[in-house]
Amino acid sequence: MDEHATLRPFAVVAWGLILVIADLRFGNPGIDLIPDPVGWLMASLACTSLAGKVSHRSGALRLAALVAGVAAVVALPDWLGHSYPPIEIIEPVLMVVFTFAVCTAIMALAPQKRATANVIRWADLAVTGVITVAAVTVTSYEPAETPLLTAIVLTAAIAGFVLVIWFVVLLFSTSRLVASPAAG
Repeated sequence: MDEHATLRPFAVVAWGLILVIADLRFGNPGIDLIPDPVGWLMASLACTSLAGKVSHRSGALRLAALVAGVAAVVALPDWLGHSYPPIEIIEPVLMVVFTFAVCTAIMALAPQKRATANVIRWADLAVTGVITVAAVTVTSYEPAETPLLTAIVLTAAIAGFVLVIWFVVLLFSTSRLVASPAAG
């Protein structure tokens, strides 16, 4: 690795994720004017680019690039206004794997961001798990029968949104750094 390799591609990952999380629908159900597949593709290409610069420590980045590429394909039907529940379940799983892999890469490449990246990757995994279990449970009952579970799902969803924003901020702040020479 070039000991002066910048981590600027993480800014492209952040912009890609902004495209993924932002929705601007036209019509009903409508086409999303902010294309999630393009955001995922941006993230995939940026991770691939960075993986090429950091040599043998790039496993997490290669995984992130692969997952983002798969997510780009999975996001196509929703972007075009089509709903396929089995596919809709896959994208959040891909987002968790992507977040975990990118945070793992940040921990190796930018030691000063290690603690934050570690908290985000584990918190994202935990919050997504809570949302999944609670949401599956809530859908088995009438909302009036499960006010506590409904509150848990809502709270976890808000926490998940906060984590995504925190992740994007981490990506932008990491993008201004130079990779640690020990990382390559």
